[in-house]
Amino acid sequence: MDKFFIRASKEIYAAVDLAALDSVRVKYLGKKSELVAQLKKLGQLKPEDRSRVGAEINKVKRDIQELVIKRRSSLENSLLEKKLLEDSVDISLPGRGQTVGSRHPVSKVQSRIEKIFINAGQGLK
Repeated sequence: MDKFFIRASKEIYAAVDLAALDSVRVKYLGKKSELVAQLKKLGQLKPEDRSRVGAEINKVKRDIQELVIKRRSSLENSLLEKKLLEDSVDISLPGRGQTVGSRHPVSKVQSRIEKIFINAGQGLK
């Protein structure tokens, strides 16, 4: 079981992103993993060996789960740091110009109508 744990820990620390870590987790802790196969074989062992072997398998399983959790935390932190560096704002740069809004459509129509009446009144003189 020690070789199994060492192999699993190497692959866990070699995972460079969360997807790779998840595939390693499934490989070592999933339903079709070698660990689950060992647990299924417990029934074939002698009763005095079952408890010892079962405890050893469960210990390895817990240790692998802890490694996965630590590595996931590490990868998430590095991903967050990378994102924060990319999204940083340089406050020494000049500000962005603000765009001025446009007039309300009703105000535009009202102004047009006023111009029409003003121009119509000038023609009478």
